[in-house]
Amino acid sequence: MRQEGPSVTHQRFNMTASAINSFPRICLLISGFYPMMGGAETNARLLSERLIEQGIKVFIVTRRKTSNLPEFEVIRNIPVYRVPPSGFERFGKYWMLLPAFVYLVRRRADYDIALVCGFKVLGVIAVLAAKLLRKKCVLRAEVCGELSGEYAATGSRLLARSNILAKLFRGYIAIRNAFLRRADAFVSISHQITKEFKQYGVNPSSIAYLPNGVDTSIFKPVNDQQKQCLRKKLLLPHKDTIVTYTGRLSKEKGLELLLQVWKRVVLDYPDVYLLLVGSGEGQAFSREKELRDFVASNDLTAHVGFTGYVENVHEYLQASDIFVFPSESEGFGLALIEALACRLPAVAAKVGGILDIINDGKNGILVKPKDAEGLYEVIRGLLNNKAAATSLGDKGRSTVQARFSMDAVVDGHRALFFSLHRQGQGA
Repeated sequence: MRQEGPSVTHQRFNMTASAINSFPRICLLISGFYPMMGGAETNARLLSERLIEQGIKVFIVTRRKTSNLPEFEVIRNIPVYRVPPSGFERFGKYWMLLPAFVYLVRRRADYDIALVCGFKVLGVIAVLAAKLLRKKCVLRAEVCGELSGEYAATGSRLLARSNILAKLFRGYIAIRNAFLRRADAFVSISHQITKEFKQYGVNPSSIAYLPNGVDTSIFKPVNDQQKQCLRKKLLLPHKDTIVTYTGRLSKEKGLELLLQVWKRVVLDYPDVYLLLVGSGEGQAFSREKELRDFVASNDLTAHVGFTGYVENVHEYLQASDIFVFPSESEGFGLALIEALACRLPAVAAKVGGILDIINDGKNGILVKPKDAEGLYEVIRGLLNNKAAATSLGDKGRSTVQARFSMDAVVDGHRALFFSLHRQGQGA
């Protein structure tokens, strides 16, 4: 796995009790966490769990998105602290800036390094707190466009209609980026994000290429008998070919296009079933209602299922036959490597970090984003050629085992944290 920036060694660490006192302590700042568990949140949980297992103190600071969530709880041995405000679905992450900054200052004795997972909003306060408190700060991009500003500009009708507002926004991004570049390190989860970092002035020596990983002991293939047992347990069709998507039901995931394509697929293949695993609840750009309405109004209820939020994603993947991932924008695509780890043949859009995962025609198939005809033809091809689908699934599993194991990801982050900690101690 190619790396860029700080030296990141993928070796296993065996620490003595006397060495634990010298471990870096990590405050992980993220705008959303459990029970909202998309790719960024899942990776943050897995990373935190593994680091804690290795003796590193980690705690999470996130937003209390709803008033029924506790201000503090321990989730799988991870201390999670939630700051105001509750509600404000779309703009709550902006309103949490001041409470989060105050919290970083108040807890300054409890951490050495602030890791920001998704820095487009929270990065400024983390860098500011780090400079004021003499801490180290690591900014990790979870999607493409966090540094360029495309995260806000793409799809914004207001910016598209007003040249003045667009110029003001670009000016704000330039000023913000000048400040963000003072972070001690940047983590890139894809080569496209690495390219973006360099294009917008980040020192290449401060960039660490560390893609997301998956626990291959949980996300793994099952045999036909186990698959049928899972289908019975999950109340899924026993005989149908199940094509599955997992992730947020949000605007950028291309699911409205997928349903339009699926309407054509079921005319040709009556024994197929599309399973949408995930929820749009709490998402600023949720399309869950629109998707459900489309299914109902187009008489697709017998051929499309919605699971809502679930924690046993691996079981739904193991019960499936094909994976589809039509995202219009994707920083990495953790859901994709989870599916590949379960040996599912996958079709995915040719965008962002997906290009780091799929070698077209070898371990999966790529289609152009928003290409309805191309997506239809690839799904049809996989339904027609089971041998080719099986081969893709086998190679996909091998790809994950070789390049995206959670052990390598954790060791990479750990090495980065120890390097920064030694710098902070003047070693």
